[in-house]
Amino acid sequence: MAISQPAADDGLNSPDHSLMHRQIATDPSAPVESLTIDSAGDMGGTCFKSVNPTNLLSNGDFESWSAGTSSAPDGWTFSGNTIAREDTIIKLGTYSVKLTYTDVLTYIYKEIHTEKGIAYWKGRTVTLSCWVWCDTADEAKIRISDGDTATAYSDYHTGGSTWELITTTVTVGSSATRLRAGLFIDGAADAYFDGAMLVEGASAFAFSPKPASYEEGVWTPVYGGSSGSIGATAYSIQLGAYTKIGNVVHAQGAITLTNNGDWTGNVFILGLPFLSKTMPSATMQAGGGSVYMKSVTFDGYATPYIASNISGMQFWVTKTAAALVKVICSNVSDTGTFNFTITYLAA
Repeated sequence: MAISQPAADDGLNSPDHSLMHRQIATDPSAPVESLTIDSAGDMGGTCFKSVNPTNLLSNGDFESWSAGTSSAPDGWTFSGNTIAREDTIIKLGTYSVKLTYTDVLTYIYKEIHTEKGIAYWKGRTVTLSCWVWCDTADEAKIRISDGDTATAYSDYHTGGSTWELITTTVTVGSSATRLRAGLFIDGAADAYFDGAMLVEGASAFAFSPKPASYEEGVWTPVYGGSSGSIGATAYSIQLGAYTKIGNVVHAQGAITLTNNGDWTGNVFILGLPFLSKTMPSATMQAGGGSVYMKSVTFDGYATPYIASNISGMQFWVTKTAAALVKVICSNVSDTGTFNFTITYLAA
């Protein structure tokens, strides 16, 4: 794709150059046609068409393996014979994913459509690329499928024990039910995959990780207990806000009661905006933070914590040379106040 430079008399070198314009040459399939930049720095024209070089695949570099080194990397689903985290034959970063075929099709895949909904993707073109290493020709490949008629396999890796960048492009059909990216081996060999990237548009781009998603909003904290009932629980203040970056949630909240209801047992603050992550061990907490409490009796230092797979928090009380205990409902008055911050991993 050639770029024609601006002519000397086209106004770009004159005092009046509020509009810059470059025409990108004539190939109608080129991802960039023309670009205009005004004096404020805003871009316009027909640049970039339907191309978005943002990677749509989280953990496309296969660096995260929280389920273990012989299970699927985080965010991916595995099917077939054998999968392993590889730390010797790598293209990027610290790890690649190794797939071994014995007697059934072996692959990992990721659903892409869930974030924006399948309606967004119908009629759009996407390109999958991935670095692939294999010592045997015609065994390893990649694929995009839409669950209906649009399925695009790449060419096979050519063998030879080298890394090759393999790509495939598809336009999602009008009756698509999903958008799925997959990495495959279908013959007796080992294959290694690294730097998987899916972008919107018909061009492959150099690997970059998917940016962490950002979200902010409000939530309503709810006072409760591990036993008892809501009774006449009432509030004068009941506020919450949060930000979420990737799967890390930072939540703040404030509760002031006017009636503590009929709750008993351990105090819970429920209603967190996202379910907490299931941790590998029951002794591991998904999050913690800080709390200010008023009209609540406890002896020591109180800390909020979140256990695995829950949308509520409890409060540990620690004291030197004393057993760890929790804040209990019988020590919360009808005007109890909880002001807290908590950071935790979302499911």
